[in-house]
Amino acid sequence: MRQFQGSTDTDITEEGKEQLRFLTDRFRDIPVDIICSSDLHRAMLTAAAVNTHHRKAIVPTPLLREINGGDWEGQDIRTFPDEFPSASDLWENAPECFRAPNGESMTEVYRRVTTILHQIVTDCDGKNVVIVSHGCAIRNLLCYIKYGDIKKLREVEWSKNTGVTSADFNGVSWKINFENDITHLPEDKSGSFSGRLR
Repeated sequence: MRQFQGSTDTDITEEGKEQLRFLTDRFRDIPVDIICSSDLHRAMLTAAAVNTHHRKAIVPTPLLREINGGDWEGQDIRTFPDEFPSASDLWENAPECFRAPNGESMTEVYRRVTTILHQIVTDCDGKNVVIVSHGCAIRNLLCYIKYGDIKKLREVEWSKNTGVTSADFNGVSWKINFENDITHLPEDKSGSFSGRLR
């Protein structure tokens, strides 16, 4: 089953634990001043892996949580196109308009992740900040950084597990140095989730 985790506070998978070991090695020599993380357990484990060689503060926040999938939480993603055809079509083709039944809207996700991003760049000016979040939330962050417009969300690729993006903010605009880089993972540990329902 390909389960939709959403904001359900699940543990990390065995594959995820292996991926974190490689992520720990990647961040060994990367300067880190502070880590801001979703407060969900699987994100906090990722933040701890990043922090292994740094011993810096980890600041948890619900603003970086994954989308609340409502009735989709814990369900098999492959069943959604048949069970929830309208919502599934939006997820695939107009994600900026998506809301799962009884869930959070994509607009709400975009609003909260950009709110915390603004706070981070204001409070941590000149510092190397690591942000740890989840697939849908990261996609929204990247959409904002690249385009500043949620209507461009479909043009942003899904991040892979432990995918690393580096971006600089000069006080006015963003520059992406690299995006969704998983060169720290061996090919057989890179995972396969694409964010698509089928």
